[in-house]
Amino acid sequence: MTRTIKAVLLSTVIFPGAAHFYLKKYISAVVFSVIASVCSYLIIVNYVARILVLFEKIRVGEIAPEFLLMMQFILKQPENPAARLSLYVWIVLIVCWLIAIADSYRIARKQES
Repeated sequence: MTRTIKAVLLSTVIFPGAAHFYLKKYISAVVFSVIASVCSYLIIVNYVARILVLFEKIRVGEIAPEFLLMMQFILKQPENPAARLSLYVWIVLIVCWLIAIADSYRIARKQES
């Protein structure tokens, strides 16, 4: 397996910045990893908050404990600024991940030649 394929797989499958550590580009690795970690943290906090609200609604009897109803509640986007922020966080994470993949490919190709 070539260095380029390893780098792309590390960035794609593991986490943004993993390939940059492998390619010894530590500053880029830290930048990609921090951005992706912060976005992941914010996404997880948002979903945990929704799940806690769901549990409370189930406890008081507003929602029946049925799988489809619970998933619908969790995935429903409320119309407020926090929901819009959540969407932007997802976009930043995806863009960061794609840039990390492309950059790791570029760096690995450059190092191979």
